[in-house]
Amino acid sequence: MDCIKSSVEKVENRGVIKGKCSVCGEQIMLTGTGRSIWYDGFTGGGGEVRTIAEAYCPKCDRKPKLPKYGTPIYESQIVQVATTE
Repeated sequence: MDCIKSSVEKVENRGVIKGKCSVCGEQIMLTGTGRSIWYDGFTGGGGEVRTIAEAYCPKCDRKPKLPKYGTPIYESQIVQVATTE
């Protein structure tokens, strides 16, 4: 799953054990929308839209307010995370 790097770092800094928040024990959640992928050094993208998620703890954080579908994001701001389903 592609996620916004800063949101993953936020929950990881707080602590995650087996997909759960180490502070409260709640399962870390993901919420996402389609984002236009832009490449560093360019002021545009190649037309690729991918679902990009934000990670958050439902007890410790507010559910992130997502940007509109298609809002650009630079590829360097994205990280892949493993999910268990």
